[in-house]
Amino acid sequence: MNVRDYLNILHVAERLKDTPRHCTTSKGRTESVAEHSWRISLMAFLLRNEFPEADIDRVIKMCLIHDLGECFTGDIPTFIKTDNDRAIEDSLLDDWVKTLPDEISEEMQNLYSEMEAQKTIEAKIFKALDKLEALIQHNESPLDTWSENEYELNKTYAFDTVEFSSWLTELRNAILEDTMEKIDKEYICKDEKGNTLIAIEPMSEKELSDNALFTHCLAVVKVGNEYLLGRNKWRNRYEIFGGCVEKGENARECILRECNEELGLEFDEITYIGAMKFVLQPDHFSKTERIEYGGLYGISIPEISIDELFGMIKDKEEITELAFYSQIKDKEPIALIDEKLLDFYVG
Repeated sequence: MNVRDYLNILHVAERLKDTPRHCTTSKGRTESVAEHSWRISLMAFLLRNEFPEADIDRVIKMCLIHDLGECFTGDIPTFIKTDNDRAIEDSLLDDWVKTLPDEISEEMQNLYSEMEAQKTIEAKIFKALDKLEALIQHNESPLDTWSENEYELNKTYAFDTVEFSSWLTELRNAILEDTMEKIDKEYICKDEKGNTLIAIEPMSEKELSDNALFTHCLAVVKVGNEYLLGRNKWRNRYEIFGGCVEKGENARECILRECNEELGLEFDEITYIGAMKFVLQPDHFSKTERIEYGGLYGISIPEISIDELFGMIKDKEEITELAFYSQIKDKEPIALIDEKLLDFYVG
């Protein structure tokens, strides 16, 4: 191979350093395709003694070249990548590989064919590592960077791909343990039913209102220096204020309507704090675990007595009592997540 052909190959491959993947690093930086390819190659190298029957050097070659097609198309997450996307990527990659020096082109084409066929032990190891590395990276990335579907996907993904190997199946189970531990630890609050507040994301009000998973808004209300809570008749506990969005409403319209209905108050100033990201357990709204987003707002009003405030409530069927948080803390039942949300508004 002449040096110019050699450099041209490297220049094309360099694009992967700037090609972002769906996942992030442990510090929240979007990872590149090149970084993913490097680590699965390292994973293969470390498995030489676990698979003495396999040509691990060949597996490493597969790992190094497997995503070169993304030099031309970019990375598309596996859960949204279509057959047409794959066909375009394969076609562009094939066109490029055929322009390479004969000995390199032939070897690469043979490797790609072997990877696609998934018949050899080397191809199966490569495919397993490709998927497992993504799961490992998700376990290392901040939980609030996960997409909505990944809380369930990461529990089941790639188990079928590792079935051929007891060692890789053991590794997949260990990764799942890490996933479950991460979900259990890296959240803001979880209530007694398992409903989990994952994060308060810096999503704009418009982005939230346009989000298909946006369902409700809540408001932390301060009266002077006191947090105000209302006892919900049906749940028999104190909560902050708010409710479900109605058809055609944006987030701000929703919380203004809810606070007017629940407190009988209209507000000129209201502070948008961010988008609450929840993992909610099955209930009368849904039979399956789901992701929902809600708008979190903060409202400050001048000092006024509880009796005066309660007198303003239009519908006392839902809220039967009002109280200041300092007066009922550790004495009355308070919704766990709502209590935690008080921390996000200082007024």
